Amino acid sequence: MEGNVWIVPLMLVSLLAAGMGVLAWVQYMGRKGYILEAERKANEKADALMREIHHRVKNNFQTVSSLLSLHTRYLNDDHAKSVLWEGQNRIQSMALIHTQLYQGQHTEAIDMEPYSKQLLEELAFSYKAEDKDITLNGSIESFVLPVEKAVPLGLIIHELVLNSFKYAFPEGRKGKIDVELVRNGSKLELTVVDNGAGLPEGMDPLAVKTSYGMRLLTLFALELKGDLEYVSGHGTTVKFICPFPAP
Repeated sequence: MEGNVWIVPLMLVSLLAAGMGVLAWVQYMGRKGYILEAERKANEKADALMREIHHRVKNNFQTVSSLLSLHTRYLNDDHAKSVLWEGQNRIQSMALIHTQLYQGQHTEAIDMEPYSKQLLEELAFSYKAEDKDITLNGSIESFVLPVEKAVPLGLIIHELVLNSFKYAFPEGRKGKIDVELVRNGSKLELTVVDNGAGLPEGMDPLAVKTSYGMRLLTLFALELKGDLEYVSGHGTTVKFICPFPAP
C-alpha cells in the first residue's frame, strides 16, 4: 500500500506535463499560422503592387506609341514616316511584355509561348500580311524567361520578322514566314525562315553597320550572349542561339 501512494501524484505530474506539451504545441501552431498568414498577405500585396506597376508601364508605352502615331500624320517624308512607324511597333512589342506580366500568373517572368504568338499576330496585322498574301506562322515552345531576357528576345523576333516583311517579298510577291522558338538543352534556339527573294549575292547582313535594324539586332544578341547566323538560298534563314538562363 505504501508503494502505491506515489502512483496518483506521478500520474498527475504526467498528465500535467502532457497538458503543458499540448498547450505549447497549440501555441506554436497558432504563432506559425499567424506568421504564414502574414507572409501570404504580404506576398499578395507585393504581387498586386507589381501588377499595378506593369499596368502603368504598359499605359506609358501606349501613350508614347500614340504620340508617335500622331506625329506621323503630320509628316510628308515617307522615310521619316517609316522610321517612326517602325519605332512605334518596337514600343508596342515592349508594351506587350508588360501586358502579359500584369495579366498572367507571373509578375517577374514571361511565358514566351503566348507572348510570342500575340507578338506575331500583331506584326501580321500591322504589316497587313493578309492583304499582301504573306503567311506568318509561329511554332513556339512554352517556357518562362525573366523580363530582362524576354524583352531583348522579343525585340529580336520583331526585327527579324520585320526584315522579312520589308525585303523578302518585293513587287507584291506572295510568300510565307516561319518562326520557331525552342529550348534545346541549355540553349534557346530561334529560327526565322522566309521563302522570299533571298539576300543579294555576296551580302553579309552582319557586316552592314549603317542599318539601324542590324545595329539593334547586334546589340540585343550581345545582351543575351548569343550568336546570329544568316543563310541565303531559296529565301533567307536566320538562326539565333543563346544560353538559356539558369533558374
